[in-house]
Amino acid sequence: MPTLHLPRQTTVYTCGAACLAAICALLEAGSRDHPPRPVGEKDLAIQMNARPVLGIDNDVLWATAQRFGADACGEDVWDGKKLAILNILNPISGIGHYVVALRSDASGAAVVYCPYYARTIRLTAPWLKDHWRSGDSLYKNWAITFPRVLPDDVVAIGEEWTEMGLAAGEANPYWLLRSANRFLANAAVE
Repeated sequence: MPTLHLPRQTTVYTCGAACLAAICALLEAGSRDHPPRPVGEKDLAIQMNARPVLGIDNDVLWATAQRFGADACGEDVWDGKKLAILNILNPISGIGHYVVALRSDASGAAVVYCPYYARTIRLTAPWLKDHWRSGDSLYKNWAITFPRVLPDDVVAIGEEWTEMGLAAGEANPYWLLRSANRFLANAAVE
């Protein structure tokens, strides 16, 4: 089973560019007739005018993603099967954050790749119900989808698997604290 290490986001505001770079890497892994791979997160961030605090607008990300094969955009367009970029509420910062949706399971949980933490995360259905919305709350269940399904034999992973949306006491508080401190330290620098 091939493991694909996806790019890590390099600033606190380029999650959209990192997600698009990760999608292109996943499309390459799944097909020989893939769209051209972008030059990287930094160049994509410049093309999409990524800005500190504000990041990348949904409309700008959608326009750029179409160049790489995106086929739908909006609320409730992700079917849980196709590759997608989701706009969720970051539980640590409280602002919008893009993640790559790899697939969903029978319980309605989404398996996503978070480029900030370079982790593959399982977001439970109850967690998604409360957090799958943009930071300004204008959009709920918003996604950009791509026409391909991630092949079952490809595992996309960052440093480790993490579960979000666990019942109280099941989460690893050390990991959450370490992640929160890392996020806040990086946010202060940017």
